[in-house]
Amino acid sequence: AYRRQRQMCIRDRLIVYRFMFEPDWPEPCDGCTGWAEAFNGALGQIQRNNANLITVSRAPIEKLSYVKKSKNWDFTWASSFNSDFNADFDMSAPIDQKSTILGD
Repeated sequence: AYRRQRQMCIRDRLIVYRFMFEPDWPEPCDGCTGWAEAFNGALGQIQRNNANLITVSRAPIEKLSYVKKSKNWDFTWASSFNSDFNADFDMSAPIDQKSTILGD
């Protein structure tokens, strides 16, 4: 039940990037935005190495589409809004659990 924005070519490897952009956030994560700028420019190299890249965020597809268009990004960005994707891949904590800061 995950919505893709365009058809991808079949390749041997799939890179899935969890792009932090929550449904109630007005903007995506600054760090993830920086990474997206970098890998958007490297899509050709990723594909030449027989891989596809997809990013996944919890925000609704309309928010993702708006940001993607405003940044002129070409990578595939899927929404996991109202799905179990994040829980299935241990990418989200329960709503009542506080975040843990690593390294302290």
